[in-house]
Amino acid sequence: MKFNKWTLGLAAVGAVSLTSAARADDVTNSLMTLVGSTTISGYVDTSANWTPGTGNVQSPGYSYNTAFGGGNTSKADRFSVNSVDITLAKAEDETEWASGYDVDVFLGPDAAALGTGFNLKQAYVTLRTPVGNGIDWKLGVWDTIIGYEATEDPNNPNFTRSYGYTIEPTTHTGLNGTYKVNDEISVILGVADTLNPSLINSTPSGEPAAAESYKTYMGALSLTAPTNWGFASGSTAYAGFINGWNGGGVQQNLYFGTTLNTPMTELKVGLSYDYADVKQQNYNVFGTSTAAISAGYPSVPSSWGQALDLYSTYQATDKLNFNSRV
Repeated sequence: MKFNKWTLGLAAVGAVSLTSAARADDVTNSLMTLVGSTTISGYVDTSANWTPGTGNVQSPGYSYNTAFGGGNTSKADRFSVNSVDITLAKAEDETEWASGYDVDVFLGPDAAALGTGFNLKQAYVTLRTPVGNGIDWKLGVWDTIIGYEATEDPNNPNFTRSYGYTIEPTTHTGLNGTYKVNDEISVILGVADTLNPSLINSTPSGEPAAAESYKTYMGALSLTAPTNWGFASGSTAYAGFINGWNGGGVQQNLYFGTTLNTPMTELKVGLSYDYADVKQQNYNVFGTSTAAISAGYPSVPSSWGQALDLYSTYQATDKLNFNSRV
């Protein structure tokens, strides 16, 4: 352990001990190692939106498309600061027992529409366990495992969101594990408190609380075309399901999405299909069936929805691309 002249001078007059100085130096080195491996990133997302005419009060009911005067998510006919995102992250290294973390601070109207509270979109720790090719775990609050589009505007080629995104969950609080079988196949399995975006297992006011053992379960399979598939190499297909408590009913989501490369290297096409249903409330999941009914709790009616979305992206230049969604 090396000490500078100032530390040695203080030690000579008894002001400090070399042992304590060594401890302090070790703590400083550990802190610098931790901070040095943490990355800070983020963005500020703004927009200017004009919808011609005055008949846009009844806008289509997909996410982030509320008409003027429709609350925090309203963006029609106005200048908007949509969101501010700040991310602190430490990526896993290549060791067998690698660990890391991610904290995603999300502010602005889009964050209010997300509904997680606490201005957090994600906050989780990661750990790799050396089982087979390695299982990568996430524990905390993380983005949902299904969906073609993302919550963050910069990660979407279109300004608005699709109907498919609107009927999908957005975040979960729980544990998931990703296992990469090989370069072409990977699997995700997870369990979470609720299907709706909440940092804690929550139930709306006036409804019986779900049993603490009642959770949300999910899984997904990802396929990537191998390199010997010609122009289609690198194309992906993804399928997943989520089933659990959404704060007002038992909901199930099914999802399939694919992105295909084409013989025109500049052109990619995509497809996504979403199905969601909410079953009429079965109070047996609460363990209080008779009490709930006699107390007059309203049952949740069954409902369902589905969405089919087609996408295309044409990369005209390094800085310009054209995107469409139907």
